[in-house]
Amino acid sequence: MAQHHAWEKEYQTPKLVTLSHEPHNDVRNFWKFLKKEYTVPAKQLNVLDLGSGTGKHAFYFAERGAKVVGMEIAKNALAIARERTITKNVSVQFVHADIGKTYPFEKNSFDIVLDILASNSLNEDERSVYLRETYRVLKSGGWFMVKILC
Repeated sequence: MAQHHAWEKEYQTPKLVTLSHEPHNDVRNFWKFLKKEYTVPAKQLNVLDLGSGTGKHAFYFAERGAKVVGMEIAKNALAIARERTITKNVSVQFVHADIGKTYPFEKNSFDIVLDILASNSLNEDERSVYLRETYRVLKSGGWFMVKILC
């Protein structure tokens, strides 16, 4: 519950997150890698963006044709993301959920799971759930992109 309050406060008065629309360069490079190595057309890809924030990475994949679900703990961030869905005229499903708890998705649901700085704030127990749940929802042969702070 502490995570929830901390992130709600962060999206009300940002100190750590930016409200940028631009994806991280690492995400752009990952997409280039996928286009080169992965033969499945983008429109057939199911992508889960963990800790999706205001949606910049979810939108990046959706704009390229993927079916994307953004999972976010902060309702403030979800409100911004849903508003951006309208202005960007692109379809992304945003779900209010905690990445340190059981995910509301079926087994083998996603071809790609993104974690762009989302799991950094998890404690040991939450991280265990996060890893187990990510493995559960990721299809065999799928891709798991993680960017963390070191």
